Amino acid sequence: MGTEYFNGEELKELLNYYYGNIFVVDGKGKIIYANASAAESVGSTIDDITGKNCQEMEMEGYYDKSVALDAIRKKKRVLSVYKTRIGLNVVCSANPILDECGNVTRVVVFSQDEALMREIMNDVEEERKKNISIQQTLSYIQEKMACQNIVSSSPEMERLFKMLLNVARTDTTVTIYGESGTGKEVLANFVHQNSMRSNKPFIPINCAAIPAELMEAEFFGYEKGSFTGANREGKAGLFEMADHGTIFLDELGEMPLSLQSKLLRVLESGEVKRIGSSKTIKTDVRIIAATNRNLTKMVDEKTFREDLYYRLNVIPVNIPPLRERPEDIEALSEHFLNEFNRKYGRNVEISEEVLNKFKKYSWPGNIRELKNEIERYVVTEGQVSSVLNDNIRHSMTDVNIKFTNSNISKNITVKNIPLKEVMDRYEIEYIRHVIDDCEGVMTEAAKRLGIHRSALYKKIDKFKEKYDIKL
Repeated sequence: MGTEYFNGEELKELLNYYYGNIFVVDGKGKIIYANASAAESVGSTIDDITGKNCQEMEMEGYYDKSVALDAIRKKKRVLSVYKTRIGLNVVCSANPILDECGNVTRVVVFSQDEALMREIMNDVEEERKKNISIQQTLSYIQEKMACQNIVSSSPEMERLFKMLLNVARTDTTVTIYGESGTGKEVLANFVHQNSMRSNKPFIPINCAAIPAELMEAEFFGYEKGSFTGANREGKAGLFEMADHGTIFLDELGEMPLSLQSKLLRVLESGEVKRIGSSKTIKTDVRIIAATNRNLTKMVDEKTFREDLYYRLNVIPVNIPPLRERPEDIEALSEHFLNEFNRKYGRNVEISEEVLNKFKKYSWPGNIRELKNEIERYVVTEGQVSSVLNDNIRHSMTDVNIKFTNSNISKNITVKNIPLKEVMDRYEIEYIRHVIDDCEGVMTEAAKRLGIHRSALYKKIDKFKEKYDIKL
């Protein structure tokens, strides 16, 4: 295939489609070419201005000064701004072409309407901000998100997941209540992944982890130079990042009142405004919230806004603690065991004895605590941790606490025993029965006894030392 070339007329026609203005002037200042855009910029036609001298054009008021003549005089490129007779401010670059003797033979002038250039630059800046926002969103998601598997075999959790499948298909707000470590974020992700927004961002926000003074900037973003220490490029807020997706507000009860009112306005209007900007940004975000605190009590105490509470508490969901889901203790133990065996290249198994202890323990740290315990167990190749050796935080299921009651009834009848000892021995007997009835779960036993768990341990230690009780 042969090489194709443009002829002069075809090239001129093509340049008429160029969005900018092009003039070509000879060494004496006569216009020998202008494209359509250049003629329009001075309120004329190509035929009218071709052949005219730049000085003549200036005298007739086509523009207030000729940058081309300036370039001819200086014999170098000139950058300037001139005003045309139709009121345009034009940014111009006049570029002289010199012969071997240093004389100007041609001047090529490129120019553009200043307002149009500003509009183009604004568009470029907006696109640049969008690209930065996308990069920040991807970076945030990569940082915060990891593969989250749902592992459960308890009937109660199965019912909960079925209910949430129906809720997920709507855009209604969900608030998840549960103790720390019960898997509230996993549940929130489950709702998102089964929603119509599943192919959009899921942005988790730990309200307790963000300093109060930075919360507004994190939530709504900021423009460059808004405050000392701000990103030079500005930053998209989390609501912008999550547009058309889901925001998960974890530890909702830790959000300061000052931000609660702003969050309420965003939820009601869907509009956010970056710090340092007057521009309103429309967002479409689904909210899933979570807390381990009693929001109703906080509303009564005026530490949580009542209107925000009702705005978020559309679908309340309660996750039961791990101690109430023995089936999940076993399922999760097996899951974490496989995970850490793969991670550390081990082949550790959990004995039935250890698994039974796990089921009897109260797990105050819930799933998070169980995961840590299993990791220790795998790393040490089957050796139980000090916590477990101490009857898993003093739950005493390992030694099956039973205060010996031999001779207690007989000794109580002896008249020379002080009343305090009699009272102590009755207390010992009662505590023993309560602990047995709770199957060694000390948290539950303390609750039934109406005392704190640490107080129960102190009583046990005191009686062991004072009366030499054998366990």
